[in-house]
Amino acid sequence: MALTMVPCSNIYVGIMSQLDGLPDLQHKKTPDHPEVHPIFGDRSESSEQHSDFARQPGLSVLLVGTLGGGGIDHYVRNLEARLTPSFVTEIYDMCSDPKGSGLRWFIWSILRSMNAVVRYPFRPPPDIVHIHTSHALSFYRAVPYVLISATLWRRPVILHIHGSSFDSFLAEGSRIRHTVQKMVFNQCSRIIVLSDYWNDVLDTRVDDDQLVTIPNAVDSGAYEPTYSSEQRVVFVSSLVERKGIREFTEAIKRLFDEEQRDVKVTIAGSGEYSSAVQSLADAYDAVEYRGFISEREKIELLSESSIFVLPTYAEGLPIALLEGMAGGNAVITTPVGGIPEVVDEHGAILVDSGDISGLKDALVSLLENPERVESMARTNRARIEESFDWDMVVKEVMEVYLSVFTIADSGENYIGREKVTADRSDTTG
Repeated sequence: MALTMVPCSNIYVGIMSQLDGLPDLQHKKTPDHPEVHPIFGDRSESSEQHSDFARQPGLSVLLVGTLGGGGIDHYVRNLEARLTPSFVTEIYDMCSDPKGSGLRWFIWSILRSMNAVVRYPFRPPPDIVHIHTSHALSFYRAVPYVLISATLWRRPVILHIHGSSFDSFLAEGSRIRHTVQKMVFNQCSRIIVLSDYWNDVLDTRVDDDQLVTIPNAVDSGAYEPTYSSEQRVVFVSSLVERKGIREFTEAIKRLFDEEQRDVKVTIAGSGEYSSAVQSLADAYDAVEYRGFISEREKIELLSESSIFVLPTYAEGLPIALLEGMAGGNAVITTPVGGIPEVVDEHGAILVDSGDISGLKDALVSLLENPERVESMARTNRARIEESFDWDMVVKEVMEVYLSVFTIADSGENYIGREKVTADRSDTTG
């Protein structure tokens, strides 16, 4: 049987022809859909920003990422939930379980990923494609989605970079790796990074006009800090080497053995160090290991604690840190990635990664001064409400959507156009 090769342009035309029969997705001005924007309020307001958003309430946005757990999954689902009132949204799963291990998992993961890529070009194209990725394999997994969206569909692509080691991923590697990176970056209308640190990292490799800095976010309203006088130290994150769990457990041992401190310590999470953490809990009555906990349990734990510890080795901008701050905790962490842009001496003590003695000393310093702990906790809570709450961050994402769609809709080249600056001073009202 002979095989007929169908030109990509024919596939594209075929996909687009299927859109003719779809219902109109624009919001209508009816009693069920009043002419009041669900986020920005009355559309009659004179604010240019508000009216711009109001004119495009039915834009379709496809969020592409790896689901099944992990930071990208958490971010994508939270973003999608908050975009829905103003945009027609859908999530496309790259279909690679980020938490598996072993040869069988690897083979199955590759097959599922390949199947997802093959199916992707034949779905209806959205107005905007927002692809979430990280370094190494996560980046390579995103390559076909960027190329299909930008060249076959000719849609504006927003690449959102998460993860902890994208700096080394850019700096190291072969010429082939750098060529692939450049090819992907050149196809993107905007590249979102999590902090000024990551903006500086990418600025040497991409057009400055493409870069937008938008931080991670949390729902501060879900947390109800107690600011209790009873000191409680918590570690809530993946129990993997990069997060500094080994250093944390050793510091806790020294805290009890050398300092004889009377403080409750709670550790939650799962990973390769789970058995070591369980052994710590078995050896010390004051240490509690909860294992993997639900979102509700995590919010309750962080709201009832007083000191959040994350002695990490590498980060983008950790959501776990933002959650600890939202829960009303003083923070002990390390100056890596975007962390120094989130906390300062008024809310945190920074220690070098791997410094067990420094970590123990920081714990002692805070445990000896509960008034300082409460002051730091309240400072951190206020910082989250002012700059890292979802209600503000989602508006910044919407600004990026509107900017790339406006350029694409004009028929001009939408790659590397005017710079978008996320100004949180204009998004608090």
